[in-house]
Amino acid sequence: MWLNLAFIQKQVVVEIHRHVTKDAIGINMESWWERARTEHVLGCSMLVPSPTDMLLHLCIHLYNHGYEKGFVLRGLCDISETVRHYNGEIDWNLLEDEIKKYGMEKQVYSVLHLAGKYNCLSDRYLSVINERCVDHAFLGILEKSLFSGSVSPPYNTHLVKFMVAGNVLQKVRYLMPHIFPSREEMSKRYPVSPSSTRIVWYYLMHPFRLMKKYGKSFLEIIWIKSGDNRRE
Repeated sequence: MWLNLAFIQKQVVVEIHRHVTKDAIGINMESWWERARTEHVLGCSMLVPSPTDMLLHLCIHLYNHGYEKGFVLRGLCDISETVRHYNGEIDWNLLEDEIKKYGMEKQVYSVLHLAGKYNCLSDRYLSVINERCVDHAFLGILEKSLFSGSVSPPYNTHLVKFMVAGNVLQKVRYLMPHIFPSREEMSKRYPVSPSSTRIVWYYLMHPFRLMKKYGKSFLEIIWIKSGDNRRE
């Protein structure tokens, strides 16, 4: 969406979101609206998430997106500076309750752990991190992205999220839509109409195409995860 804003006299791109994540993790946005507060920027009033919801969003955002070198660094800096700026206003008990409610313990605590590792944060901040929920294999991937000489992500985002997912059922429920997407999605990837019977052949071919493209990364992630389990 393009907007012309007179007070800055140039075009800007506004990316409109209706939710903080595409994944169905059950976040209740109504409660976020209720906790939102009014801020004033350049003479304009606007609603922004509460400090607690903002911190949770930043953690989910880093987990949900690609792991390019610059993205990981920026995400960790955003988290650290948010904690410093709103340290006295973040409701740590509410944050813990929200993390448990949405089943995001491993994802959020792992990201918070990494942010605390590379930034000098207070003991109060570090004490809220449940170290038992930290996924060290996931941390290894984030650190590899952070210190990699390449800008491109070392691993596919979906494979990383598959690794962090809790149990086998959650892993299967996450991967199935990517292995066997909807007919409409298949028609975007292959030269076939959603209503065509030929789409069956593309469904048969699609898993092998994914295996060829991401097979090496998948095996590396399995090896990293198995190594983490051996350490435990």
